[in-house]
Amino acid sequence: MASWRYDRDDDQHHEMNPVGYDADTQVYTYRDDQGNYYQTEEGTGRHGNLNYTHTSANVAPQSGFNGENIPAEAIENDWKMMKPFFLLVTVVLMTILWYINSGGSGKVPAITCGPGFEKYRIAQGDTCWGIAEKRKTSVEKLVEANSGIVCANLKVGKAICVPEVQ
Repeated sequence: MASWRYDRDDDQHHEMNPVGYDADTQVYTYRDDQGNYYQTEEGTGRHGNLNYTHTSANVAPQSGFNGENIPAEAIENDWKMMKPFFLLVTVVLMTILWYINSGGSGKVPAITCGPGFEKYRIAQGDTCWGIAEKRKTSVEKLVEANSGIVCANLKVGKAICVPEVQ
């Protein structure tokens, strides 16, 4: 027979099922059909002599990934620990959504012009001097009619009041 045949766990300890391994001490843990637990000696690897450790009645219930045997208190404590994380994620997402939606609707607010004035929408390339020349008025009167207008920074699409053409 080939020597590799005895390197498998089921051949060496055929009545035992491997249930754990401690990498720090290099100790393997096995369980038999009656629920008794056995461990190999330290450093001997999986083929060392087995020593009886305890029965399954002495072992605390293990919690697996499937959620069996987990006390309700432990689950509740886990969720309590996650609440600050969820709160932080919610605040960040709401801040991002607020920032994205704070751009406004893009509509220019309506203005009302007094008697003798009419609305004019600023076009690309318009200047205060050019608008005043078209309306046969001065730049000073144009600025007086539109408080807060900055001639160096006219925005395309913004409405201003200009004197009616006579």
